[in-house]
Amino acid sequence: MGVGDEYIYAYRENKYYKKYDKEKQKILKKYDGLLEGDNYKSGPTIPYYYKEGEREEYKQYLKEIADLIFKPNGNFQKMVWDTLGEHEKMIRERRTRRKKNDSKYI
Repeated sequence: MGVGDEYIYAYRENKYYKKYDKEKQKILKKYDGLLEGDNYKSGPTIPYYYKEGEREEYKQYLKEIADLIFKPNGNFQKMVWDTLGEHEKMIRERRTRRKKNDSKYI
């Protein structure tokens, strides 16, 4: 077991992570052909030129993943909140309860 493996295991056991992962897998399956083979390259390689419609499809894929992650009170947000320590939760609650004019001290 390497460094950080216990954290990965803890995430996988979280009930909200399981729900989030299920929704994420559904999105990945929807865009399965887009993320495989010649369609997906990363790093300093020969530039890939999108075929017609692929760029828009890839933008839609990124939008759906981002919406899933940043959805207020979504499963990902709940999972992150569950994994925070008590001290960090207290700090974040204090920050969210401050008045608007008090935000310069955050």
